[in-house]
Amino acid sequence: MRLIEKVEVRYFRSLHTLDMKGLGDLNIVFGRNDSGKSNLLRALSLFFNETTDPENEFDFSLDMSDLRKKQAKAAKGRQFLWIKVTFNIPKNYQGALGKTIKVKRQWNRYGDMTETYSPAVKGGKLARLTRLLNEIDFTYIPAIKDLEVYADLVERFYGAASHTPNMEKATDQFIETIGTEASELSRQLRGLFSTDVGIAPPTEMKRLFRYLDFSMGDEKHSLLRQKGDGIKARYIPELLRFINEHENRSKYYVWGFEEPENSLDLGAAQNEAQRFASFAKRSDTQVFITSHSPAFYLAESKHDKHTRRYFVTKQKFIDEKISPENAVAEIDDLPKAEKAMKDAGLLELPYVIGQMQKERERRKLAEAEAKKYRGEITALENKLAQQKKPFLLVEGKHDVTLFEAAFTRLGLDKELKVLPLGGTPKNARTLLQSITDNGVTLQYGVFFLFDNDNDGRKAFKNVSGEADCSRIATVGQNVYAWCLPLSDDYREFLKRWKIQENNAKFVAEFLYPAKESAKLYETLISKLDGNASVSTAIHADINGQVGLEVGVKEAERQELSNNLYNSQKGSVDWFFSRCVDDNLKEAFATKIIEERLTTEQLDAIAKMVGDTLRVSEKE
Repeated sequence: MRLIEKVEVRYFRSLHTLDMKGLGDLNIVFGRNDSGKSNLLRALSLFFNETTDPENEFDFSLDMSDLRKKQAKAAKGRQFLWIKVTFNIPKNYQGALGKTIKVKRQWNRYGDMTETYSPAVKGGKLARLTRLLNEIDFTYIPAIKDLEVYADLVERFYGAASHTPNMEKATDQFIETIGTEASELSRQLRGLFSTDVGIAPPTEMKRLFRYLDFSMGDEKHSLLRQKGDGIKARYIPELLRFINEHENRSKYYVWGFEEPENSLDLGAAQNEAQRFASFAKRSDTQVFITSHSPAFYLAESKHDKHTRRYFVTKQKFIDEKISPENAVAEIDDLPKAEKAMKDAGLLELPYVIGQMQKERERRKLAEAEAKKYRGEITALENKLAQQKKPFLLVEGKHDVTLFEAAFTRLGLDKELKVLPLGGTPKNARTLLQSITDNGVTLQYGVFFLFDNDNDGRKAFKNVSGEADCSRIATVGQNVYAWCLPLSDDYREFLKRWKIQENNAKFVAEFLYPAKESAKLYETLISKLDGNASVSTAIHADINGQVGLEVGVKEAERQELSNNLYNSQKGSVDWFFSRCVDDNLKEAFATKIIEERLTTEQLDAIAKMVGDTLRVSEKE
């Protein structure tokens, strides 16, 4: 709720001049100790409640700004202070009062208060404004939250709850029981005073419940006397929310909290900040908070534009002028916050805020990415649930084409289904957990088959927990994983160019005779027009791995790299080092089938998958 649009303060305590505008639902005020943060909340308390805080009445001699006293003394001027609040008028009052109104309350040295309005109101409009102001409840919670702070709230809690019929009945029974137990005392008093004497309820029943406590846990520990300050403080917003919802006299609520992060660790402070943001987005509540915590600077709501951040600087005379002219500055942008805080000597806080913001942005990106993958996983689950047959999951849609052809040749095409992982093997662990944990039946078997490259090997390890991807791993009941086994031709390629096997990039297109595949790929490239976007450069996964075997010197490594770069187009080395470009994978898969290249290696892998899934025996 943005009931208050602007707060202006003149000559109150350390706040010589404060203009705080553009207020939001949640308003968080930072500053050094003794800068005036608390005085902003006390000014609001004075405006709404005519007291500076729950424990202290207004005292002009103490609450008048020392800076203003010096000015007034030098100029022989009047001493006064004032607070002006600009309200956004609720819709049910706009017919009489318009959309905004300014209410100024000014106190003189004798403690007298005068009130003025802009625009001016009188008669019926003044009555409506008075009613609106009476419907606003401002609650001030100081930084030091002793038992009296809780007692005040508990007293209000009882007052709010006591209006229900059940509570009134229980209170009457309570008083009646006390009277029964004290009947002997009543009899003696009647004899002493010769008149009827009985136990009567307190004039204000809520005072009786002022020190009501809360019990916690199985041990029924006292919240107020046995729990730490951090635990106790976290009860206050909930207690205040209950009071606001059940008190009859108010409709609009303004909270002023000093340092709610006190006694909380960083994680708890982050949760508390989000909780306050949640309270502030209600249609009847506006929150003002003073804080030193980066968690509160980063407090967000679903409508974060209504969370505002400010910085208070202690004012002083410099060259007979007040500096800064305005005690408060808006710091919604982190660069502004950094400058204000560094100028005030708070060097660590901006750094922590920046690091926390980066971490939050990283989490948001991760959550967005996870959300995207959850959609992909759900789609795959649906496919799995609809088919009552085993599945082979391969990385890309063109791999599907190659393995479907292999299963057809083996007579297994009716026994199992091939589906693509969509090129996201790094998420295979999430995929597997989703499949196994969310009720999709695996009685027919699932086989993950990854490319034998960096991403594929990582995915295999994530799924199986094993490092050796040369063997089929049993992940769970009817769930298996494997990486494509390297061909003899590819092993020779690695040996020739002194590339370690754990840096190999072996994909399904390499499962055919190397020389024929290389020539076929060269033919596809030669037929492209000049506008085709196809790379013939050495693949990035290979380029940095040449000559990295142990014992290879730098000069030899450089020579190997140059020779591979200049390898003959259409040769085996050229083919293995370039890989099939993504834009030609479909054409390559189609051409392989059309040319009827030897499929011995591919079929052998397909048969291993079928045997593992126990479908070969169904031939």
